[in-house]
Amino acid sequence: MVPSNHGSSRDEDKAGPQGTRMFSPDEVDDLVARAKAGEDEPAGPSALIGQNSPVTGRRFALDTPRIVIGRSLECDITVDEPGVSSQHAKISKDGQGWRVANLLSTNGTFVNGQKVSSVVLSDGDRIRVGRVELVFSDSGIDHSPSLWRSSRLWWSLAALVGAALIVLAGIRLL
Repeated sequence: MVPSNHGSSRDEDKAGPQGTRMFSPDEVDDLVARAKAGEDEPAGPSALIGQNSPVTGRRFALDTPRIVIGRSLECDITVDEPGVSSQHAKISKDGQGWRVANLLSTNGTFVNGQKVSSVVLSDGDRIRVGRVELVFSDSGIDHSPSLWRSSRLWWSLAALVGAALIVLAGIRLL
């Protein structure tokens, strides 16, 4: 037996067993129509994914319409790096999507290697403030930094291979 909501429109009165939300037939029709029209947001919020130190692997959800990146503790995303201004860049949502805007920072804001004042972001775009790189994720694709993209790991591996080659060359000469 399904509990009745007794004609009340309050959400707490529409809870079924174990807190399940109860929908009226009109609400179901509205949800189906919105889904068919593509009005629903994709699963999971948009985010910025840290690619290098000091934000490597950190996921910053874009869960408010405006996010400020900078060195100041008052920023939404605080980056302790000398090349980052106190309020360096702003990420905001407008009618065209998510946008990054430089906030008159000394060193500028870059998207995919190009200096920008303001630009609409696409999934996978690489944002750089100072020496810090963040990837914009709007599709649910994992943009976490790969171990192979880590320059420190890459150079360590190259040095190890180089040393091994030198040792092998030295053994051959003996």
